[in-house]
Amino acid sequence: MKKQILAMLVMASCGSAFALTQIHISPSGSDADGDGSASKPYASLLRARDAAARSGDSEIEIRVAPGEYMFGRGVWFAPESFKGKKVSIIGD
Repeated sequence: MKKQILAMLVMASCGSAFALTQIHISPSGSDADGDGSASKPYASLLRARDAAARSGDSEIEIRVAPGEYMFGRGVWFAPESFKGKKVSIIGD
């Protein structure tokens, strides 16, 4: 936990030093019509995970809006799918 907070502080102070992709999810989002932006979030962590795996950036934040999410199955973040990318899941 302390390491994650420290990493977030370093990222905040060096914001322009590297590219950071933010992928948003919300209970009111859409996996079919969303694009992962704050204004058009995805509906599921599964869809956000897939978008993160395809991203060309090395730093990715999955931003989770408040609300209730239904999971029909678990969501696995397999390390080999991310090829050294740093992926953080952050609740808003």
